[in-house]
Amino acid sequence: MRKETRIEKHFAYVLSIALFLIGITLISISYLIPSNLVSLIVRGFGLAFCPSGAIAFIFEFYIQEKWAQDLKKSLESDITVVSDKLGIKRIYKNRDEWDVERLNLYHGAKNVSYLAVSPNLPPPYNDNKMIDKFLELLREGVSFKFLVCDPENPFATQYYGYQRKDSPVEEFSQGIWKSIERLKRVKEENGGPGKIEIRIYNTSPGCYMQIIDDRVFFQPYLYGSPGQRPFMLEVEERGQRGIFNRHFQIMWKEAISIDEFWCKKRKDNTENCYE
Repeated sequence: MRKETRIEKHFAYVLSIALFLIGITLISISYLIPSNLVSLIVRGFGLAFCPSGAIAFIFEFYIQEKWAQDLKKSLESDITVVSDKLGIKRIYKNRDEWDVERLNLYHGAKNVSYLAVSPNLPPPYNDNKMIDKFLELLREGVSFKFLVCDPENPFATQYYGYQRKDSPVEEFSQGIWKSIERLKRVKEENGGPGKIEIRIYNTSPGCYMQIIDDRVFFQPYLYGSPGQRPFMLEVEERGQRGIFNRHFQIMWKEAISIDEFWCKKRKDNTENCYE
């Protein structure tokens, strides 16, 4: 929406004051005109302009500005009340906006529960660089629980089937595999003191979510919208009676460990799976 310029914003004030002054001037001049008829006509215009200017000024100031400010404050108050009731602490335009501060949140955290289709880190730590960054965070004492989508999960096929033709489902499934492989390397190379647990789910996640200590960051998965685009919320878990943590825990119980998943999917590597 285009913002008003300074001239547009004060135009009504200038016009109303001008009408009022013109009215006063015409009334004053009318008493100096010798012809009674002309004097009455000029005075009539003055008596019309003068109150018109005064009424316009009062309307602009008290109704347009004062009423609008009061309405704005009232709406802001109502929005704040509703947000408090829902436990919404902050609204992000999209995941990219949240990613700007995500690593700082990790560095000061103790526990991170991470639910996603394909977990990753924002640039410059995306792709293989995420391995070293997660190991660094684990050395700082941050513990992670990852819930990752099975690359053959029908949800991935359904959700990403709506993507552009140059991003086929098969290509995205390979991206999930790479994410799992990187997290597996992090798990194998982790020297602590932070712990890392990884489980693979084969259901619909419903959302992208991270629980960083007692702070919940939540984003809906929407068909036809890449994961970075939809809005993201910071939600107070207490205001929602623990529904987000419960959602994560239920999925965690139903998912399988990465070791079990690896044995089932990578059949060339199963000789020591169940020893």
